[in-house]
Amino acid sequence: MKKQHPLSILGLILFLCSLAAATPVAAQTETGYAVFYADYLEGQKTANGEIFSNHQLTCAHKTLPFGTLLKITRLDNYKSVTVRVNDRGPYGEGLVVDLTKAAAAQLGMLSEGKAYVQVEVVGSSNTNPIPPSLQTAKSPSAIPTEYSAVSTAKVKDPYLIRELPSGLSGYGLQIGAYTNRANAERQLIALQKQGIDKLYIKSLPGEQYKLIVASFPTRDAAMQHLQSLKQKYFVEGFPVNLSKWP
Repeated sequence: MKKQHPLSILGLILFLCSLAAATPVAAQTETGYAVFYADYLEGQKTANGEIFSNHQLTCAHKTLPFGTLLKITRLDNYKSVTVRVNDRGPYGEGLVVDLTKAAAAQLGMLSEGKAYVQVEVVGSSNTNPIPPSLQTAKSPSAIPTEYSAVSTAKVKDPYLIRELPSGLSGYGLQIGAYTNRANAERQLIALQKQGIDKLYIKSLPGEQYKLIVASFPTRDAAMQHLQSLKQKYFVEGFPVNLSKWP
């Protein structure tokens, strides 16, 4: 049997390695729904021990390693944002990623509460991507509706919670709608602490609780204030005629 020359074996190994390096590795992707964090989680620890901030471009994923960078693309408008995994979740059916509101704002999904997205692994990092909003906005705020069950424990600081008075005229801005009053109160307090004032809860039949910014003499005045809230706090909402409510 002819003896194989060691150099030819080494050459074969190097050739095979070069082929492997030249063959692109398929990107790891998945699709499903993205949602975003509630305000009251601000300042709490994430699963990897970091302090959660809705200012940052981070996310929760059920299985990917901490530090993984993900490109999140919304599949109905093709807006995208890159975020870093530092938490675990979400665990609702069909949910694949839980975003900060800074990230959700980049996808234009603050008003919907969730969006169908593609999640693609694009790298890893020990630091978070820098959100453009940090240069122009205060803290991203305001969830228009809840998307998952939240504890119904009583909210602290009840003196901050005000009911919208009856018999008002003019216009208000609805920036949230809830079926659980504790969730509405929790969100109202969180938004007040971020700096939003003129906040009220409007209780309606059928366990409906609206978060209202009020009041404004005209619809135009309400819309002008809404633009300011969008720029400073990422708030989404719409004007409501207060005279139509009892």
